[in-house]
Amino acid sequence: MKETRARRARKRSDRSGNTAIRAGAVSAFTALALVAALTPFQASAAPDAPAAPKTKWGHGTTQPLPPAPHGKTKAPPNLPRTGGAQSRGAITTLAGPDWDAGDVPWHNYQGYRLNDSTVARVDVSTGNLMIASTDLDIAGVGQRLQASRTANSFWTGSKGSLGLQLFNYQRGLTETATAVDIQGESGNTMSFPKKTGGGFDPAKGYKADLTKDGAGVYTLTWRKDGKKETFTAADGLTSITERNGGKITVVRTGTDTVRATETRSGRWVELHPAGSGPDIGDGPQWKNLAVVDNAGRTATYRLVRNIDPNGWQWVVGKVDDVNGETVRYAYDNDERVTQITTAMGHITRFTYDTSSRVTSVTQITDLPTGQEAVTLYAYSAAHGVAGTTTVTDPRLNATVFAVQADGHVDRVTDAQGHKRDTTYDINGNVQTAVDAMGTGSNPGNVTTYGWDAAGNLTSTQMPTGATASLTGYQTYAGAQLPASLTDPNGDKTSYSYDTSGNTLGVSDATTGGSGAQLTYTYNPASPTCGGFKGQRCTSKDANLNTTDFTYNTTGDLTNVAAPAPLGDTVYTYDNLGRTSTAKDGRNITTTYTYDNHDRVKTVATPGKYVAYDYDKDGNQTKRTDAAGTVKVEYDDLGREWRRTLVGGDQTTLHYDAAGNVIRYDDPMGRVLYDYDTLNNLTKVTDPLGGETTFAYNANGARTSTTYPGGVVQAVDLDTSGRPKQVKATKGTTSLSELNYTYAYGASNTDGSKFRTRTDGAGVKNTYTYDTLGRLTNARETDSANTQLAAWLYCYDKAGNLTATSTTTTACGSAGT
Repeated sequence: MKETRARRARKRSDRSGNTAIRAGAVSAFTALALVAALTPFQASAAPDAPAAPKTKWGHGTTQPLPPAPHGKTKAPPNLPRTGGAQSRGAITTLAGPDWDAGDVPWHNYQGYRLNDSTVARVDVSTGNLMIASTDLDIAGVGQRLQASRTANSFWTGSKGSLGLQLFNYQRGLTETATAVDIQGESGNTMSFPKKTGGGFDPAKGYKADLTKDGAGVYTLTWRKDGKKETFTAADGLTSITERNGGKITVVRTGTDTVRATETRSGRWVELHPAGSGPDIGDGPQWKNLAVVDNAGRTATYRLVRNIDPNGWQWVVGKVDDVNGETVRYAYDNDERVTQITTAMGHITRFTYDTSSRVTSVTQITDLPTGQEAVTLYAYSAAHGVAGTTTVTDPRLNATVFAVQADGHVDRVTDAQGHKRDTTYDINGNVQTAVDAMGTGSNPGNVTTYGWDAAGNLTSTQMPTGATASLTGYQTYAGAQLPASLTDPNGDKTSYSYDTSGNTLGVSDATTGGSGAQLTYTYNPASPTCGGFKGQRCTSKDANLNTTDFTYNTTGDLTNVAAPAPLGDTVYTYDNLGRTSTAKDGRNITTTYTYDNHDRVKTVATPGKYVAYDYDKDGNQTKRTDAAGTVKVEYDDLGREWRRTLVGGDQTTLHYDAAGNVIRYDDPMGRVLYDYDTLNNLTKVTDPLGGETTFAYNANGARTSTTYPGGVVQAVDLDTSGRPKQVKATKGTTSLSELNYTYAYGASNTDGSKFRTRTDGAGVKNTYTYDTLGRLTNARETDSANTQLAAWLYCYDKAGNLTATSTTTTACGSAGT
């Protein structure tokens, strides 16, 4: 089955590595309750609380807009590139220093969301700036179509029709005497060394294999999912095929024309010329290209000449998206992006050093005043040489990354001096991760990972010894899939697959276990449930109840027939594969509409209707239903600023320069938030002046909460970060104490579930689980091991609770 279009659109809009907290409207008076709810393993003692004041909601209380935050850091000057000549290479070659460009799997990144389709990411390992945008996104069968583009600051030559931005279906291939270099979707380079006698070794750090047939077609197969991408030297990327045979064909019919078609659904996207300016001797002054899909949605790119020391380059000057909203780009003389202005006018600026490494990212927090939040990047060594990258946030808090010459980060030192170390194997897989709890010559706690020769994860061991393992990897249609998983509690799950790698069965394979099994069937080459090969036709649970799935001619899921007495769920779709209607088993139909950016505009059911409005950057600004309209305003970084509720009451959020929420106002008053240099929340002050404070260990895990009435809740963690003890005190008085253990069995093996909980009076609760991880027995004893109470829980194989008892000890006996 494929994911719905609307859900994918939401996922796309969430792509951001920014540390800013997106907070909803929460009553100030409930702040302490929220803090308590967020505290893990809350002790039973409650803090002293003031009497609840009379509500002030419902009177249309307005709030002024918060002031814009500004940071303490300033951007350095932008420096010209040295040692890199510009070149306008062919679209299928890898021009310029591409080795550290793009999304490299073993590098570290920090992201900045610019709008709901564009994100800027700084490669902390190298300093490269990558700007990725998605202009069209369409459902397919087994894989989706996207029109996306990427810019990298390390690039010095044209990457195709969009100049210094790479269109995702114009990826290229270059063959040298010693290797074949293939361009990834983000512009990263995968280099496959040639073997003596033929064939290729894997590209270092990539879990993929390359072959070449007699016709000169190269096939890149990804081990994770079996996806195959084909390339030729002349045309670059020619097809993408998922392991069930669903294919996207890529056809170039001109220098600037390329069409990608998802052959099963028939949906497509195409990039083509869309007009140009006057000829000025060596070509047009400007030119337009457009990307369009099968529904007619169109985004337009205006390419302009950017003058550099060696002549000029085509660069994308602006993009008019599918809603006609414009994003603008500015460049320096080295074709590096120096400013992006979104359709809402929000500005992000970048500066570089002479190696084109990012030295600052500036976000304008207030356009009228020019206030800004600047994140700084500084490098101790030349590009490609082992050294450090220091990232300083707008509050002047610095994090130092120790980077190997190949881009692996082996140590991170935070603003408080805490160090976290990582080691890698020869293929770049993480072998050990050492946390920040080390002191002096004593190292931190170590998590260990195991890998096989193909780069498949085989084990994970926590510092306390709890271990999970994967075994029996085999290759199915190019995908390498495990035969079994044993979890830290010793429970084993086995998996079976068809020849395409679709999961046929998932079984409890633990010795003496339940034997519960889930089974699935799929469309054969000649489909039996509509749609196409590899789409799931049935799902049978451990109680042998079957759910049937049916598809239409474009592969969209149209009917889910659940076991009786549940009714069928029926779906219809628009021509982009987005859900138009969903009728549930009660025969109630929900209807959806969308804008051109796949944002949900309306949701309607009989007698109910909800409408959503968005600003030009994709932030939801209104939600209207029968009760009225809720409005949301955003600051210049796209964060919620002020919310106006149906009755006119308003709430506001204030931020510091690093994006932390520092104040919340509503009709009941004001809540203040304080943070340490690691941006951990350290204090919450409620509207009545009561303070709740928090303390953390070197790993950033909360270890103490002090409430306004003086109650202190302390959490003692084991080396795996799990609670060993949760204790509440007030002064010298102990209010409650809970102690936890995790070991099980005769060998006292460390697991991942609570096995005992003992309070301060010695009353112990002992927990037992079945092989599917469900609680089956709980026994309470006093300090003399005299049983005080017992609970029994019984389940069927599908996990439904069938019986409980406090008097019997085994399921199936009298009373259960």
